Amino acid sequence: MENERTYFNQIEKEYLAIGASIGSGCLHCLDYHLKKARSARITDSEIDTALAIAEDIKQKTLDDLRNRARNMNAEDGQKDQEDEEILPTNKNKILAAFGAALGTNNSSELKKVLNMATNVGLTKAHIAVASQIVRKIKKNAEDICGKTVLDHFSYLDNMSEEVEAGAMCGFMNGQSKDEESPCCGDVDDEGDENKNQSGCC
Repeated sequence: MENERTYFNQIEKEYLAIGASIGSGCLHCLDYHLKKARSARITDSEIDTALAIAEDIKQKTLDDLRNRARNMNAEDGQKDQEDEEILPTNKNKILAAFGAALGTNNSSELKKVLNMATNVGLTKAHIAVASQIVRKIKKNAEDICGKTVLDHFSYLDNMSEEVEAGAMCGFMNGQSKDEESPCCGDVDDEGDENKNQSGCC
């Protein structure tokens, strides 16, 4: 935190964080940093500019991946990129672009941004600290998604326990395990023909 405050003021940090949030695809991070940006008195117009820069780099990354996957030639891909180019012109905009480029792991866009960084006074130390901030946001995004996965399987485990308890309750009340229970069909994707082949669901 000390290094962050030494090299970037709150406004600069939020430009960087907005770019990184868009780049890493983290909705929770974006919501948080948009609120922080407004608290730092960044105007809606300035936020829109940061978002446009980050979205442009994110789209270029997706286009590059699609073109590579479809084996399109590099010349056509470069031509498309040039038509949509949005060049950052000051420190804050370059920080937004850096966050998005590093957030999306787009090395070609990252090189462009780094080439412009020295023109606005960003040193090697600035870039090192900025990289730490972006990596932290990417890690937060991974942790949030990881928690979603764990919560999902925890929910499924609880559901499974409830289904087993319900099946046992039905059995104790004289219901055959082969009879259709409320959960059948909701879990099985194989269709009605296989619904009861292995007991409940």
